[in-house]
Amino acid sequence: MAEHAALRASDSDRWEVAGRLRRATADGRLGPEELEERLGALFASRTYGELDVLVADLPPERQGPAEPLETPVAVWVACVVSGSLMFAVVGVLMSGVGARAQTLFALVLAATLVGAAGWMYSRAADRGAS
Repeated sequence: MAEHAALRASDSDRWEVAGRLRRATADGRLGPEELEERLGALFASRTYGELDVLVADLPPERQGPAEPLETPVAVWVACVVSGSLMFAVVGVLMSGVGARAQTLFALVLAATLVGAAGWMYSRAADRGAS
């Protein structure tokens, strides 16, 4: 079986290393000139060994989220609290408008808040599952 370093790298492997080099530059680990130099060598590389040399002096990237994710329940509670505050403020502002307009607005606002809460809950659940 061939050694890993001698295996041919794919375009997606090269793009993954390019992203890692760009993140290292953004973190201040590489200068712009060094990034350019390494990117030139990167797109001329053919094997995993040639790619590994380009990132050998960089610390390994963290696997998983750097910060703890919000729990889906916390996101839902935040949405409900902020929606309730918004509803109260709009209610005060609309105190001079007729009852039918207020009722219609309240229904539209409630539907929007429920939809937003559901969307935020599902996004948080998806992030927590991955």
